[in-house]
Amino acid sequence: MSYGNEKRNYQIFEELYYLLLKYYRTELSHRAEFEVIDKVKNFAIKIVDATIMTVSLELFEWAKYRTAKGGIKAHVSMDAAMGLPDTVNISEAKMSDRHGVDNFRYAKDTIVVDDRGYFDCKLFKMRINDEKQFVTRLKNKILYETVRELDLPDDKDGHILKDEIIHLTGKEAVKNRV
Repeated sequence: MSYGNEKRNYQIFEELYYLLLKYYRTELSHRAEFEVIDKVKNFAIKIVDATIMTVSLELFEWAKYRTAKGGIKAHVSMDAAMGLPDTVNISEAKMSDRHGVDNFRYAKDTIVVDDRGYFDCKLFKMRINDEKQFVTRLKNKILYETVRELDLPDDKDGHILKDEIIHLTGKEAVKNRV
């Protein structure tokens, strides 16, 4: 089996994954443990993150990561309702998280949730132009002004300290008109 997989084109597995994803999409998006907040029940939620996997340099010569190690990075967009990745980009491990998602484009009524590794004004501008809502963690020392502070619910979500709509005022934000 390993010999067959070594000789088989990766696109066979990619195509099979997407066919299975399409077939099971409806069933998977109605998981009992998945609870949707009323404010976002009509939106698709995509969670974006990346992970590094160590690989053999003998098999992946292009994946030089450290002096004697190879590494690849999986840039993943996960559909929150299904609990499964619906887009995966594989790159060299040293590629920044942010540049691994340049082709992650989403349908209308999608909210994108990602970590501060994706804090990039050009990416924000692309999402704004695509009319997408997005949530991200701020990097330290980011220049911004508060447009409006939103009320937090009294009875739940006590771990959320503040919910604000902001306007970025740093040099890159001004340059990209974010």
